[in-house]
Amino acid sequence: MLALVTVSSLCIRESYHTSTSLVAASLQAFHTLHANQFPAMLKRLQQAVIENKNVFEVLMDAVRVCSLGQITHALFEVGGQYRRNR
Repeated sequence: MLALVTVSSLCIRESYHTSTSLVAASLQAFHTLHANQFPAMLKRLQQAVIENKNVFEVLMDAVRVCSLGQITHALFEVGGQYRRNR
């Protein structure tokens, strides 16, 4: 029984590393694919926040060419830390 648990743990650990690598590669490919589009979109998003416009509408466009990390960073630059209870 102990050997089975050890083998299962190794399989799970290996699967985790493989999926993590795939996610990182996928994110890099997404960034590369949209490298020419995302800077302008992030600027548009930031401008919507500054001008107190409908940010949701711009977000719906932004998610097509920007990663969640890029969007979060851009919003943090213009609005500070996101607070859930505001």
